[in-house]
Amino acid sequence: MKKGDKIIDVRDNTEHIVECVDVYDEVTLVFTEGKKYIPINQSININQIADELKRVQMIARKEIEQKFGIKF
Repeated sequence: MKKGDKIIDVRDNTEHIVECVDVYDEVTLVFTEGKKYIPINQSININQIADELKRVQMIARKEIEQKFGIKF
């Protein structure tokens, strides 16, 4: 996770922009531009979701091409 990434706080489903990530002894916190600390394990990186969706879409296209002979 890096500065500028968009995340969702799963506790209340709000969207935030990452300012930095702070690592302490037993917890890692995401500090947002809105001056809010969110435990990293309570956040979802929207950029990672988008990348995963692109990967799955590419796999699905290849499977459709192989099965039905359709090119996208």
